[in-house]
Amino acid sequence: MTLRLAKPTRRIAAGLFAATLALGVASVAQAQEKLRLIVTELTTPLVPNSVMTLAKSAGYYDRAGVDVELVRVSATPSAIAALSAGQGDMANVAVDTTLQLIARGQVKGKAVLSPDRAIPFMIVSKAGIGSVKDLAGKTFGVSRLGSVDHLLSVAVLRALGADVDKIELVAIGDPAARALAAQAGRVDATSFSIGVWTDLRQKADTANLKVLVPQAEYFKAAPLISKVNLVTDEVAKSKAKAIAAFTKANLEAARDFHKNPKLWADAMAKERPDVSRATLDELAVLFKDSWSVNGGMNLKQLAYTQAELYKGPDFRDLRPVTLEEWVDTRPVDAALKDVGIMLGLDDTGR
Repeated sequence: MTLRLAKPTRRIAAGLFAATLALGVASVAQAQEKLRLIVTELTTPLVPNSVMTLAKSAGYYDRAGVDVELVRVSATPSAIAALSAGQGDMANVAVDTTLQLIARGQVKGKAVLSPDRAIPFMIVSKAGIGSVKDLAGKTFGVSRLGSVDHLLSVAVLRALGADVDKIELVAIGDPAARALAAQAGRVDATSFSIGVWTDLRQKADTANLKVLVPQAEYFKAAPLISKVNLVTDEVAKSKAKAIAAFTKANLEAARDFHKNPKLWADAMAKERPDVSRATLDELAVLFKDSWSVNGGMNLKQLAYTQAELYKGPDFRDLRPVTLEEWVDTRPVDAALKDVGIMLGLDDTGR
Protein backbone atom coordinates (compact mmCIF):
# COMPACT_ATOMS: atom_id res chain seq x y z
CA MET A 1 0.00 0.00 0.00
CA THR A 2 1.36 3.38 -1.03
CA LEU A 3 0.51 6.55 0.84
CA ARG A 4 0.37 9.74 -1.17
CA LEU A 5 0.48 13.10 0.51
CA ALA A 6 -1.79 15.69 -0.99
CA LYS A 7 -0.06 18.78 -2.36
CA PRO A 8 -0.69 21.79 -0.17
CA THR A 9 -3.21 24.25 -1.48
CA ARG A 10 -2.11 27.74 -2.40
CA ARG A 11 -3.73 29.03 0.78
CA ILE A 12 -1.81 26.54 2.93
CA ALA A 13 1.41 27.25 1.08
CA ALA A 14 0.95 30.98 1.56
CA GLY A 15 0.29 30.41 5.23
CA LEU A 16 3.43 28.33 5.60
CA PHE A 17 5.47 31.04 3.84
CA ALA A 18 4.03 33.76 6.08
CA ALA A 19 4.76 31.70 9.17
CA THR A 20 8.32 31.07 8.02
CA LEU A 21 8.80 34.77 7.29
CA ALA A 22 7.41 35.70 10.69
CA LEU A 23 9.78 33.28 12.38
CA GLY A 24 12.66 34.78 10.44
CA VAL A 25 11.71 38.32 11.49
CA ALA A 26 11.34 37.19 15.08
CA SER A 27 14.77 35.57 14.95
CA VAL A 28 16.32 38.81 13.68
CA ALA A 29 14.56 40.80 16.41
CA GLN A 30 15.76 38.37 19.05
CA ALA A 31 19.29 38.56 17.67
CA GLN A 32 19.38 42.35 18.05
CA GLU A 33 21.08 43.81 21.10
CA LYS A 34 18.88 46.14 23.13
CA LEU A 35 19.86 49.53 24.53
CA ARG A 36 17.75 52.13 26.32
CA LEU A 37 19.16 55.58 25.60
CA ILE A 38 18.22 58.50 27.85
CA VAL A 39 18.29 61.87 26.08
CA THR A 40 17.66 65.30 27.56
CA GLU A 41 15.62 66.74 24.71
CA LEU A 42 11.86 66.27 24.58
CA THR A 43 11.97 66.88 20.83
CA THR A 44 14.72 66.26 18.29
CA PRO A 45 17.09 69.24 18.76
CA LEU A 46 18.35 71.57 16.03
CA VAL A 47 21.97 70.70 16.80
CA PRO A 48 24.29 67.80 15.91
CA ASN A 49 23.02 65.96 19.02
CA SER A 50 20.05 65.11 16.79
CA VAL A 51 22.23 62.35 15.32
CA MET A 52 21.14 59.94 18.05
CA THR A 53 17.44 60.31 17.22
CA LEU A 54 17.99 60.33 13.47
CA ALA A 55 20.20 57.24 13.60
CA LYS A 56 17.14 55.46 14.96
CA SER A 57 14.53 56.83 12.56
CA ALA A 58 16.85 56.38 9.55
CA GLY A 59 17.60 52.75 10.40
CA TYR A 60 21.29 53.01 11.33
CA TYR A 61 20.79 51.19 14.63
CA ASP A 62 18.80 48.39 13.04
CA ARG A 63 21.50 47.87 10.44
CA ALA A 64 24.13 47.77 13.19
CA GLY A 65 22.13 45.14 15.05
CA VAL A 66 21.01 47.15 18.07
CA ASP A 67 17.44 47.93 19.10
CA VAL A 68 17.60 51.41 20.64
CA GLU A 69 14.76 52.72 22.77
CA LEU A 70 14.78 56.47 23.36
CA VAL A 71 13.87 57.59 26.87
CA ARG A 72 13.22 61.34 26.80
CA VAL A 73 13.62 63.49 29.91
CA SER A 74 13.81 67.25 30.41
CA ALA A 75 17.36 67.80 31.69
CA THR A 76 20.62 66.22 32.85
CA PRO A 77 19.53 65.76 36.52
CA SER A 78 16.50 63.79 35.35
CA ALA A 79 18.70 61.73 33.02
CA ILE A 80 21.11 60.88 35.84
CA ALA A 81 18.21 59.93 38.10
CA ALA A 82 16.78 57.66 35.40
CA LEU A 83 20.18 56.07 34.75
CA SER A 84 20.76 55.46 38.47
CA ALA A 85 17.27 53.94 38.82
CA GLY A 86 17.93 51.49 35.98
CA GLN A 87 15.39 53.13 33.67
CA GLY A 88 18.01 53.37 30.94
CA ASP A 89 21.37 51.91 29.97
CA MET A 90 23.10 55.03 28.64
CA ALA A 91 22.49 58.73 29.20
CA ASN A 92 23.53 61.72 27.13
CA VAL A 93 24.43 64.20 29.87
CA ALA A 94 26.38 67.36 30.60
CA VAL A 95 30.06 66.88 31.38
CA ASP A 96 29.99 69.20 34.40
CA THR A 97 27.33 67.09 36.14
CA THR A 98 29.15 63.90 35.21
CA LEU A 99 32.38 65.15 36.78
CA GLN A 100 30.61 66.24 39.96
CA LEU A 101 28.93 62.86 40.40
CA ILE A 102 32.15 60.95 39.76
CA ALA A 103 34.07 63.18 42.18
CA ARG A 104 31.46 62.64 44.90
CA GLY A 105 31.36 58.89 44.30
CA GLN A 106 27.63 59.05 43.52
CA VAL A 107 27.99 57.34 40.15
CA LYS A 108 30.45 54.72 39.00
CA GLY A 109 30.58 54.98 35.26
CA LYS A 110 32.38 56.19 32.17
CA ALA A 111 31.81 58.52 29.25
CA VAL A 112 32.10 56.37 26.12
CA LEU A 113 31.00 58.69 23.31
CA SER A 114 30.24 62.33 22.54
CA PRO A 115 27.75 62.47 19.63
CA ASP A 116 27.70 66.27 19.88
CA ARG A 117 31.07 67.12 21.38
CA ALA A 118 30.53 70.87 21.42
CA ILE A 119 27.44 73.01 21.45
CA PRO A 120 27.77 75.09 18.27
CA PHE A 121 27.94 78.35 20.22
CA MET A 122 28.74 81.78 18.88
CA ILE A 123 28.85 85.21 20.45
CA VAL A 124 26.35 87.73 19.11
CA SER A 125 26.55 91.40 20.01
CA LYS A 126 25.09 94.77 19.18
CA ALA A 127 26.04 95.76 15.64
CA GLY A 128 28.17 98.69 16.80
CA ILE A 129 30.64 96.57 18.78
CA GLY A 130 33.80 96.03 16.75
CA SER A 131 35.57 93.23 18.64
CA VAL A 132 35.54 91.36 21.95
CA LYS A 133 38.00 93.94 23.31
CA ASP A 134 35.25 96.55 22.96
CA LEU A 135 33.08 94.67 25.47
CA ALA A 136 34.89 96.34 28.39
CA GLY A 137 32.26 98.25 30.35
CA LYS A 138 29.46 96.40 28.53
CA THR A 139 26.93 93.74 29.63
CA PHE A 140 27.15 90.06 28.65
CA GLY A 141 24.21 87.68 29.10
CA VAL A 142 24.73 84.20 30.60
CA SER A 143 22.41 81.46 31.78
CA ARG A 144 23.50 81.80 35.41
CA LEU A 145 26.75 82.56 37.15
CA GLY A 146 28.81 79.38 37.25
CA SER A 147 26.91 77.72 34.40
CA VAL A 148 28.72 75.97 31.55
CA ASP A 149 27.89 78.71 29.05
CA HIS A 150 29.24 81.30 31.52
CA LEU A 151 32.55 79.49 32.06
CA LEU A 152 32.89 78.69 28.38
CA SER A 153 32.19 82.21 27.12
CA VAL A 154 34.55 83.73 29.69
CA ALA A 155 37.29 81.37 28.49
CA VAL A 156 36.62 82.36 24.88
CA LEU A 157 36.59 86.09 25.64
CA ARG A 158 39.80 85.85 27.64
CA ALA A 159 41.52 83.81 24.90
CA LEU A 160 40.56 86.43 22.32
CA GLY A 161 41.99 89.28 24.36
CA ALA A 162 38.96 90.72 26.16
CA ASP A 163 39.33 92.19 29.65
CA VAL A 164 36.76 89.91 31.31
CA ASP A 165 37.04 91.70 34.66
CA LYS A 166 35.57 94.82 33.06
CA ILE A 167 32.55 93.03 31.56
CA GLU A 168 29.31 92.94 33.56
CA LEU A 169 27.77 89.45 33.52
CA VAL A 170 23.97 89.32 33.60
CA ALA A 171 22.06 86.11 34.43
CA ILE A 172 19.19 85.78 31.93
CA GLY A 173 18.35 82.12 31.42
CA ASP A 174 18.32 79.62 28.58
CA PRO A 175 19.71 80.33 25.07
CA ALA A 176 16.34 81.37 23.63
CA ALA A 177 15.87 83.89 26.44
CA ARG A 178 19.39 85.24 25.91
CA ALA A 179 18.75 85.62 22.19
CA LEU A 180 15.56 87.60 22.80
CA ALA A 181 17.35 89.76 25.38
CA ALA A 182 20.07 90.59 22.84
CA GLN A 183 17.52 91.34 20.13
CA ALA A 184 15.65 93.65 22.51
CA GLY A 185 18.89 95.45 23.42
CA ARG A 186 18.80 94.42 27.09
CA VAL A 187 22.41 93.16 26.91
CA ASP A 188 25.32 94.18 24.71
CA ALA A 189 26.38 90.62 23.89
CA THR A 190 25.65 87.00 24.72
CA SER A 191 26.27 83.47 23.47
CA PHE A 192 23.93 80.85 22.04
CA SER A 193 23.91 78.17 19.37
CA ILE A 194 23.71 78.49 15.60
CA GLY A 195 20.26 76.91 15.75
CA VAL A 196 18.97 79.61 18.10
CA TRP A 197 20.54 82.33 15.92
CA THR A 198 18.99 80.94 12.75
CA ASP A 199 15.59 80.64 14.40
CA LEU A 200 15.83 84.20 15.77
CA ARG A 201 16.66 85.59 12.33
CA GLN A 202 13.63 83.79 10.88
CA LYS A 203 11.26 85.27 13.46
CA ALA A 204 12.60 88.72 14.36
CA ASP A 205 14.43 91.74 13.02
CA THR A 206 18.12 91.23 13.83
CA ALA A 207 19.53 94.21 11.97
CA ASN A 208 20.73 95.57 15.32
CA LEU A 209 22.87 92.47 15.92
CA LYS A 210 26.04 90.93 14.48
CA VAL A 211 28.02 87.71 14.92
CA LEU A 212 30.98 88.86 16.97
CA VAL A 213 32.63 85.42 17.35
CA PRO A 214 31.65 82.70 14.82
CA GLN A 215 31.18 79.10 15.91
CA ALA A 216 34.52 77.78 14.58
CA GLU A 217 36.46 80.57 16.29
CA TYR A 218 34.49 80.06 19.52
CA PHE A 219 35.34 76.35 19.76
CA LYS A 220 38.96 76.91 18.71
CA ALA A 221 39.39 79.44 21.53
CA ALA A 222 37.83 77.11 24.12
CA PRO A 223 37.56 73.47 22.97
CA LEU A 224 35.30 72.40 25.81
CA ILE A 225 33.31 69.16 25.42
CA SER A 226 29.77 69.87 26.57
CA LYS A 227 27.98 66.50 26.63
CA VAL A 228 28.91 62.83 26.70
CA ASN A 229 27.15 59.49 26.71
CA LEU A 230 27.55 57.98 30.16
CA VAL A 231 27.18 54.31 31.07
CA THR A 232 27.57 52.75 34.48
CA ASP A 233 30.37 50.24 35.00
CA GLU A 234 27.77 47.49 35.33
CA VAL A 235 26.13 48.33 32.00
CA ALA A 236 29.53 48.63 30.33
CA LYS A 237 30.08 44.95 31.10
CA SER A 238 26.58 43.59 30.50
CA LYS A 239 25.81 45.64 27.36
CA ALA A 240 29.24 45.74 25.69
CA LYS A 241 27.94 44.47 22.33
CA ALA A 242 25.03 46.92 22.32
CA ILE A 243 27.33 49.82 23.17
CA ALA A 244 29.71 48.81 20.39
CA ALA A 245 26.90 48.61 17.82
CA PHE A 246 25.39 51.90 19.00
CA THR A 247 28.76 53.66 18.74
CA LYS A 248 29.45 52.43 15.23
CA ALA A 249 25.96 53.41 14.05
CA ASN A 250 26.41 56.96 15.38
CA LEU A 251 29.73 57.35 13.58
CA GLU A 252 28.22 56.14 10.32
CA ALA A 253 25.24 58.50 10.59
CA ALA A 254 27.49 61.46 11.48
CA ARG A 255 29.71 60.75 8.48
CA ASP A 256 26.75 60.56 6.12
CA PHE A 257 25.38 63.88 7.39
CA HIS A 258 28.82 65.43 6.89
CA LYS A 259 29.17 64.12 3.35
CA ASN A 260 25.60 64.98 2.33
CA PRO A 261 24.01 67.74 4.49
CA LYS A 262 20.71 67.29 2.63
CA LEU A 263 20.30 63.90 4.32
CA TRP A 264 20.15 65.64 7.70
CA ALA A 265 17.68 68.24 6.47
CA ASP A 266 15.45 65.52 4.95
CA ALA A 267 15.50 63.47 8.16
CA MET A 268 14.88 66.51 10.36
CA ALA A 269 11.96 67.63 8.20
CA LYS A 270 10.13 64.46 9.29
CA GLU A 271 11.08 64.90 12.95
CA ARG A 272 10.48 68.67 13.16
CA PRO A 273 7.68 69.75 10.80
CA ASP A 274 7.40 72.90 12.93
CA VAL A 275 10.72 74.17 11.52
CA SER A 276 10.83 75.64 8.02
CA ARG A 277 12.71 73.75 5.34
CA ALA A 278 14.78 76.87 4.64
CA THR A 279 16.02 76.86 8.24
CA LEU A 280 16.86 73.15 8.11
CA ASP A 281 18.75 73.54 4.82
CA GLU A 282 20.76 76.45 6.26
CA LEU A 283 21.59 74.56 9.45
CA ALA A 284 22.56 71.44 7.51
CA VAL A 285 25.28 73.39 5.72
CA LEU A 286 26.41 75.16 8.90
CA PHE A 287 26.71 71.83 10.73
CA LYS A 288 28.65 70.15 7.91
CA ASP A 289 31.98 70.13 9.75
CA SER A 290 30.56 69.87 13.29
CA TRP A 291 29.63 66.19 13.33
CA SER A 292 31.44 63.79 15.67
CA VAL A 293 32.63 61.66 12.78
CA ASN A 294 35.31 60.07 14.98
CA GLY A 295 33.29 59.83 18.19
CA GLY A 296 34.12 63.19 19.77
CA MET A 297 36.39 61.72 22.45
CA ASN A 298 39.51 63.84 22.03
CA LEU A 299 41.52 63.22 25.21
CA LYS A 300 43.25 66.60 25.09
CA GLN A 301 39.91 68.39 24.79
CA LEU A 302 38.40 66.27 27.56
CA ALA A 303 41.34 67.14 29.82
CA TYR A 304 40.93 70.83 28.94
CA THR A 305 37.21 70.58 29.69
CA GLN A 306 37.88 69.07 33.10
CA ALA A 307 40.46 71.73 33.97
CA GLU A 308 38.17 74.60 32.93
CA LEU A 309 35.14 73.26 34.78
CA TYR A 310 37.14 72.84 37.97
CA LYS A 311 37.71 76.60 37.94
CA GLY A 312 33.99 77.15 38.54
CA PRO A 313 32.25 77.55 41.91
CA ASP A 314 30.41 74.23 41.58
CA PHE A 315 33.74 72.39 41.88
CA ARG A 316 35.27 74.42 44.68
CA ASP A 317 35.08 71.68 47.34
CA LEU A 318 35.36 68.61 45.10
CA ARG A 319 38.38 66.36 44.90
CA PRO A 320 40.30 66.31 41.60
CA VAL A 321 39.55 63.36 39.34
CA THR A 322 41.65 61.71 36.65
CA LEU A 323 40.53 61.15 33.05
CA GLU A 324 40.67 57.39 33.63
CA GLU A 325 37.99 57.74 36.32
CA TRP A 326 35.32 59.03 33.93
CA VAL A 327 36.47 58.43 30.34
CA ASP A 328 36.65 55.15 28.39
CA THR A 329 37.60 55.48 24.70
CA ARG A 330 37.59 51.73 24.00
CA PRO A 331 34.13 51.61 22.35
CA VAL A 332 35.03 54.51 20.04
CA ASP A 333 38.49 53.11 19.32
CA ALA A 334 36.96 49.74 18.40
CA ALA A 335 34.50 51.42 16.04
CA LEU A 336 37.28 53.49 14.45
CA LYS A 337 39.31 50.35 13.92
CA ASP A 338 36.37 49.03 11.94
CA VAL A 339 35.34 52.12 9.94
CA GLY A 340 38.64 54.01 9.93
CA ILE A 341 39.51 57.51 11.15
CA MET A 342 38.18 60.41 9.09
CA LEU A 343 41.09 62.85 8.86
CA GLY A 344 40.69 66.61 9.04
CA LEU A 345 37.60 66.55 11.29
CA ASP A 346 36.96 65.66 14.92
CA ASP A 347 40.61 65.02 15.82
CA THR A 348 40.88 62.04 18.19
CA GLY A 349 43.82 63.54 20.12
CA ARG A 350 45.51 60.14 20.40
